[in-house]
Amino acid sequence: MQGNEVAEFREGITLDRDFTARLSDQFTTAALLVTVSMVANFLLFFFVVILFLRKYHEGEVGTRTAMLVFMGYFGISVLFVLNQYPGLGASTQVGDLNKTYVRLITLFLWVFVLQLFLGVLAFSAWSVGESSSRSVWAGKMNAMDAFLTRKFFTKNGGESVLRGYGWGFALLGIHTAVIALAVKTRTLVFPLDLEGLAESYVPGLQPLLVAASAAMFGEIVTRLFVLSYARERTRRLWVGIALSILVWCVTAIWMWETPLGRFAQPWNLIVLAVYGGVFIYLFLRHDLLTALAAHFVIVAVSVAIPLLVSSADSFTANKWIFAAGLAAPLVVGTIGYVRGRRFEFTPEAMPEHILRISERVRMAKELEIARNVQMSLLPKEHPKIEGFDIAGLCIPALEVGGDYFDFGQGCPGSNLHDPDERDPAVERGRERHAKSRAVEGE
Repeated sequence: MQGNEVAEFREGITLDRDFTARLSDQFTTAALLVTVSMVANFLLFFFVVILFLRKYHEGEVGTRTAMLVFMGYFGISVLFVLNQYPGLGASTQVGDLNKTYVRLITLFLWVFVLQLFLGVLAFSAWSVGESSSRSVWAGKMNAMDAFLTRKFFTKNGGESVLRGYGWGFALLGIHTAVIALAVKTRTLVFPLDLEGLAESYVPGLQPLLVAASAAMFGEIVTRLFVLSYARERTRRLWVGIALSILVWCVTAIWMWETPLGRFAQPWNLIVLAVYGGVFIYLFLRHDLLTALAAHFVIVAVSVAIPLLVSSADSFTANKWIFAAGLAAPLVVGTIGYVRGRRFEFTPEAMPEHILRISERVRMAKELEIARNVQMSLLPKEHPKIEGFDIAGLCIPALEVGGDYFDFGQGCPGSNLHDPDERDPAVERGRERHAKSRAVEGE
């Protein structure tokens, strides 16, 4: 008490023993999963960077658009760290250093260690993923190509943005209903992380920056790279989907905050897997920009909820800043859709690295045709002769080879002693051999 007024009060809450035990188990499990997630991200970094260096040395990937992606992702990440600078290191103690120096050390670690690490990972994943995507499914990059070449008002981009926003708000509505049901049934749900929102210089920008960073990293690494590269290497779509969901769940434990709050394990992992599956569907059914837009909306609105529901007058302007930032891509997409001009690379304007990828895809298709032609010239069945086991096999070292075999069945009493009598099987073999030589000559 200070005079007749209450200066400070404290309220204590005693939790029952069962709930405390459940909470302790959840925090222990969460700490273990976050540690596993950080190790997985570290290993993924080395795998992707080494793969990029090998493919770059072989001339299979380009860096032009990857550099734009890196600068965009790193710039956005640095902005959201700087925007929440007043709250950096708030709960961190480094020896006897005062809060100013602790904040500067935290800023350095966030920008030049963590965000640079993630930026290089996104750069490498984009380079390899772009190459694989253009090889296994054409059209997934058209809308992104329009934006990366500063052709913002195109129908490609407009369709993707509008579709992505629709999916994003629909998923948020479904997720809100699930959260409400969980709270009503007294299911354990952890509150939403504020992401430094209250301490930010411009709180209205923070949800947009966090969402842009999270959407770019998640879609580039787990959808564009993992899904496309696995599909290209294994030629099995289900393998790419399974690996993409696995990598997404493992990395998202550390990198991604579940919208509107986090469920207790293992339900939270199931929710992450569902989101991963939906983003994969949007990528496969439509394109990369659609998945990116839906991802952006989900994270942005979720992070902004404390700002939107606050009654403080000081947040009024920031609510409008957030609304304007969220609506900006929607306005651009709508204008592009109404104008109706589709974006396509002309041969003269096509970047050099895309030309190399297109040429590699063309050569792979032609080699596949040549392989099918070669295999069609080989015998389909082995001769069945009593007392003999006859078999033949041709496996080219690469896509095609120059080897050929056939089976000839002759009669010693006729074609060996009578050179004018020809075995039809031998003649067929000679004709096939001549055809194979003609194919090789072409």
